[in-house]
Amino acid sequence: NIEAYKKSFHALPGKADKSKPKASCDGCHDTHSFNIPTANSPAHAQWRLEGPALCGEKCHTDPLDAYKDSVHGKEVLEKKNTKSAICADCHTAHAVG
Repeated sequence: NIEAYKKSFHALPGKADKSKPKASCDGCHDTHSFNIPTANSPAHAQWRLEGPALCGEKCHTDPLDAYKDSVHGKEVLEKKNTKSAICADCHTAHAVG
């Protein structure tokens, strides 16, 4: 993930402060204890429910608004259906170009 991140859009210099990347590890992760919970566990289900807000509320507000109105967004955000699609199912934060 680190090598993919270094080549990604998120690693490029930010507009406001060109000495810092657009997004860094600790903007999305607790860098001391981050891990994706085991699939099919209650913790993984909760992780999936929190995913759209993690990306959308801080940085990707327009896509989050579109997601909220989509069939997938309604399933996840309103019905708490953890089997419906979240951002990370189609997009990767580490290798985004």
